[in-house]
Amino acid sequence: MTKSSSEEALQNIITQYKCPPLCRKTAVERFQAALQPAPSPALKDVSQGGTWSPEGCVARQRIAITIPFRDRQKHLDILVYNLVPVLKRQEVAFGVFVVEQFGNSTFNKGRLMNIGFTEARKYDEFDCFIFHDIDLIPEDDRNMYTCSEKPRHMSPAVDVLSYTSPYMALVGGVLSIKAEHFFKINGYSNIYWGWGAEDDDMFYKLSASKITVLRPPFTIGRYKMIKYDRKDVSPIRLYF
Repeated sequence: MTKSSSEEALQNIITQYKCPPLCRKTAVERFQAALQPAPSPALKDVSQGGTWSPEGCVARQRIAITIPFRDRQKHLDILVYNLVPVLKRQEVAFGVFVVEQFGNSTFNKGRLMNIGFTEARKYDEFDCFIFHDIDLIPEDDRNMYTCSEKPRHMSPAVDVLSYTSPYMALVGGVLSIKAEHFFKINGYSNIYWGWGAEDDDMFYKLSASKITVLRPPFTIGRYKMIKYDRKDVSPIRLYF
């Protein structure tokens, strides 16, 4: 076998076992986020521990999704119902880590996300870590649940904000980041109690470390927000 034919054979093997790109029709058509908590058929082959990987090919990335949680089971059901089919269509191997805060103390989302990151690393060697608010439902398959070379704010366009970003320092909602960057900035701050501020603090920690935050176009990074009456808003929240 000549060198060229050997290289061609090797490329055929790699192509055979590499996950195919998203179907153009699936990728372009923005699906309607049906806000219903009923069990989805897409959950049948997801393990009891919340993990899944595609069969017959190598996943694009292995991602760990951390969801801070307390007293919002219905919203968690709705998110999982809508999110899992997207992840499967994108052919990523994933693990979902729901980190719950017990008791009636003021909510501390930063601590929960740090715990999720730490526990996920004990479970597997993930390529990418995604921190996901429980009330944001993705609308577009082209918004890839993977990590880029730099952290990516995946949710710049939310329906309740007229699909625009109120300020450039916003990285809350859905954020994908590699472990190396998370370690470099020492994760989220643990000092913020109440809703807000920890995400704004994260942006300035990234900026101080000269780490640029990427964002998808507003036409792709679109999410629907489940209505919820936020309590315990942080008195030191930086913006809006």
